[in-house]
Amino acid sequence: MELLLIPRPGDRERLRGHITHMKTFSLTELVNAYNASQRIGITGNQFQGVYLLGMHKVFLDTFGKSPIEWTDNILLRLTRSIEVSGDGWEYEEK
Repeated sequence: MELLLIPRPGDRERLRGHITHMKTFSLTELVNAYNASQRIGITGNQFQGVYLLGMHKVFLDTFGKSPIEWTDNILLRLTRSIEVSGDGWEYEEK
């Protein structure tokens, strides 16, 4: 599941809003939000891409790692489902 995210006018403001909002999430809420997006998959929607990029930033800022891959500042990729583990998260066992 990948999305080519090409910046558009207004994206920066939406991104900041998503980051601000998601920073209020508990660990469980953040993990649940990611897993919901992972189950739905990438639909190719610009708004979804900006939302996922914000989520990626919150994961990195909070845990130093993210289940969302951001490559070359243009390509977003969702990985596997995750679960809460202590004060952080880990990939669910298959």
